[in-house]
Amino acid sequence: MRQSRKIVIPNDFSVRPMLLLEKIMESNPNVNFDILMLHGIYPPEGLGNLLFFSKMEVFKNLENESYVKEYCAFMNKFKSRITAMHSDLITSTSSFSLNLFLKSNNIEEVYVPDGLHFKFSGRDSFNLIPLLKKSNIPVRTLLFQVEKDTELSSEVAPLFRFDLSQFLINSI
Repeated sequence: MRQSRKIVIPNDFSVRPMLLLEKIMESNPNVNFDILMLHGIYPPEGLGNLLFFSKMEVFKNLENESYVKEYCAFMNKFKSRITAMHSDLITSTSSFSLNLFLKSNNIEEVYVPDGLHFKFSGRDSFNLIPLLKKSNIPVRTLLFQVEKDTELSSEVAPLFRFDLSQFLINSI
């Protein structure tokens, strides 16, 4: 029987978290995972905005069609090794708050990329990778070749194990 681990990874609602997760799966072939994809967002300002703050609305605004497709493709590819996978938000840049969040969610490991540049482009989003690197639980850094600033579709190629550049050249 495979061992199981509860992990957290950063989530910028692009294909990048799926690339990170695929690398995690490949480097741990005998492990099942309970995955928490975490996104950092500044809390709303003002009492009125805070009263009507909704995680579901934030997720609706951040998720896009290509992200949902990649999420589903990843889930289908690794469904036998994923015990649970969900997204959550953290609204603080405090190390204390992050460590409390990780402890209360029973997170065992944090995975962060090196060379895969996440783009936290939401209106109130912040880059939580530096914060995750300072957590009190074990942090695993996975190396990626330096990412070129290309279209998102070319980043999907490693996930499905085919070379999009050959397809693009042949189709021109």
